[in-house]
Amino acid sequence: MGKVKVLLLGDSISMGYRSHVQSMLGYEYEVVFPSENGKFSAHTYRMLWEWNIELKIRNDVDIVYWNNGLWDVVRVYGDSPQTPIDEYGRYLEKVYYRLRKLCPLAKIVFATTTPVKEDEYCRDFYRLNKDIRDYNDKARQVLANKVDYIDDLYEFAKTYLNDQYKDPTHFHEAGNKKMAGHVVVSIKGNCEEIIKQHKDTESKLNSSMKKILEEFREENTDVVLWGTGDCFENNVEMLKCAFNIKGVVDSNSQKHGMTLHGYKCIAPGEIKSYANNAIIMVYDERPFLEIASVCEKMEIRYVSFKFIAETMLPKLEENIVRQVHPSGMKDHNPHAVEVMKKYIGINIPAYECNLRCGYCYLSQTEKRMFGIPKFPHSPIYLRYQLSYYRVGGSALIGLCAYGETFLSDSFIDICIELLKEGHYLHIVTNGVLKKEIQSLLSAAGPYASHIIFKLSFHYLELRNRNLLDKFVENVQCIDQSEASYTIELMPHDELIPYISDIQTFSLEHFGAYPQLTIGRDDGNNHKLLTRYTYDEYYKIWKVFDSEMFETRMKFYMFKGKGCNAGTDAFFIDAYTGNIARCIFNEKIDNIYRRDNQLEFKPVGDSCPMEYCYNCHVYATLGLMEKCNAPTYLTIRDRVKSDGTHWIKENMRRFLDTKLFAIHE
Repeated sequence: MGKVKVLLLGDSISMGYRSHVQSMLGYEYEVVFPSENGKFSAHTYRMLWEWNIELKIRNDVDIVYWNNGLWDVVRVYGDSPQTPIDEYGRYLEKVYYRLRKLCPLAKIVFATTTPVKEDEYCRDFYRLNKDIRDYNDKARQVLANKVDYIDDLYEFAKTYLNDQYKDPTHFHEAGNKKMAGHVVVSIKGNCEEIIKQHKDTESKLNSSMKKILEEFREENTDVVLWGTGDCFENNVEMLKCAFNIKGVVDSNSQKHGMTLHGYKCIAPGEIKSYANNAIIMVYDERPFLEIASVCEKMEIRYVSFKFIAETMLPKLEENIVRQVHPSGMKDHNPHAVEVMKKYIGINIPAYECNLRCGYCYLSQTEKRMFGIPKFPHSPIYLRYQLSYYRVGGSALIGLCAYGETFLSDSFIDICIELLKEGHYLHIVTNGVLKKEIQSLLSAAGPYASHIIFKLSFHYLELRNRNLLDKFVENVQCIDQSEASYTIELMPHDELIPYISDIQTFSLEHFGAYPQLTIGRDDGNNHKLLTRYTYDEYYKIWKVFDSEMFETRMKFYMFKGKGCNAGTDAFFIDAYTGNIARCIFNEKIDNIYRRDNQLEFKPVGDSCPMEYCYNCHVYATLGLMEKCNAPTYLTIRDRVKSDGTHWIKENMRRFLDTKLFAIHE
């Protein structure tokens, strides 16, 4: 189903809840909002022109949730409210009509202004709740017969958030989350009809596209790709192996006549004469209905990339594997003694999480809106492209998502195929999903000894959600299997008062302290995610005696040199197939290309990053030979109080190596 697109507009109250609304609504919704404060009603009216450009607001917005008022009612130096009440009403009407122009099909919800703590303001700058109530009444008067719904945030905040203020105007994060929950209910309540319409439309389109799909041959089908944006850039190489691409189409006249990835870009009106019998494949979901309408008028067959990815692409990939291995791929001996030959990082497509940790990198980006997409490839094809012989032997494969890795579609199937190919897996997880962990261990069977779980120990979040016992239970489940594990804590400022509690808890339940990583602030040049200086931060957290922490702090802001990433290691985006030499390097190939040979030049001294974010992996695995670093085993393992190790013998042997040594 196409996503329900939600536009959030408003002042700092809106800015407080909007990221929480974005995460709470989930995958079925796409939430967009301006990067700045909406301020006065007049400012919102004025800035809609810029925000329209910034957010690419089109007629695909389904619902607008909007507020203005706090800036309009403010009194400075004893003056009357900044915006006279009648002018406030006129500007609300102007904003409404501007939104109707920009979002003609959207439902519009207006939220009343929240109350304030009057006695906490200073004498020269203040707001009065009587003014707020009067301005809310004015908003109801002018918008009652215009907007689809007026959400009384004033009464909600007065009733449920009276003890959640952090200053005279704004709420603590807990209050913002509670308000977001209310806003989500309001949005969903106004979206029931929209979701039904989306489902009905998608059902109709899918029925039409299924008929077209029957005309597809398994290979060499002529297609024209409509759209040359990010989705085209990320997927064109992958589609070359499955379809006979005749050209590309784009509505942007500046691209017409250009050659993009070897294909001529044409205007929509040229399709009939340029590729009369081709099927149009549309990338972008948002304008899909518009493009479908154009194709129908021109009597041109069309399908969406999403539809093809979910119904056809995996079968095409499996046919490619069958041509090379008619009797099936041979499974590797799980008991063979292997030496690590490469490190391969794989980004798994999961942009949602079952936890909400404030320091999470996902929360610092807008990727959460992508949710959990359906994996568009055959796991056995990914295995084929990363075969033991093509890679050059067994690889340590790190599997990680922006969200919770185990939530990804087809994840366990991907793991099992890679294990059967003789690879060893390093799986990043928050350790809460017991069913999924047990399913993987059961399916892995004798290959379980090839798995190490990197369990992110989100102590406060687990404690607040009463999930600590579940985390411990899953650690014990892994400990009792053939698999290995390592427990990693993010040392963020909020945890400092709990250091002693964490140490006591860890010794009791894990037999050792957790290893410590470091956090980086992606919004501040990737510096340490802390209010403390480097020395202060180090002094606070060194009490955990963590080799991981010592290594990460040693190489913090370290500029990589002589790096063999690209030859001894590379990274893959599992969804698009794009390959990079290291985690933040440029795309150099695509794993889903049929002729991919996996031969890349090393990064060497040409690293474009200000410092190596992944040095705890590269230095310890021996990608930078001249770095004096412990082995990857050393920074991950702990000896428990009973003398046993987190990392078991088979995995210990595999991780206790340096990749540069295999060339000697």
